[in-house]
Amino acid sequence: MSGGIIFNSMEILNDFQVEIQDESPMITVNYTNGDYTGTCVYEIVEKVGTNKPIRQTIIILTHSDMGEVIDYWNGKVKLNEENYNEVSTSIRNHSRQKVEEYLQGQSH
Repeated sequence: MSGGIIFNSMEILNDFQVEIQDESPMITVNYTNGDYTGTCVYEIVEKVGTNKPIRQTIIILTHSDMGEVIDYWNGKVKLNEENYNEVSTSIRNHSRQKVEEYLQGQSH
């Protein structure tokens, strides 16, 4: 049944309004659905090569408070211990994707 959890993850996370808060170098992804809220906070680090002028953007998850989002998820799809890591990974991937989309929009 674990494949079902991943399959439904985007659908469940899409139930939430997602807002990006940019307080450079920190970017917060806020999730809201009625009384259910959650946040993932990322630090954006720009690295420049010492020997070559290569720029690299590193996105680091520094804080996550998604307990209410997981409670909502559990109400939609009964979760068990085995599902928790899958759900956590799905949330991290979703929030990181939102940050990447935001950063791409800023560079244009």
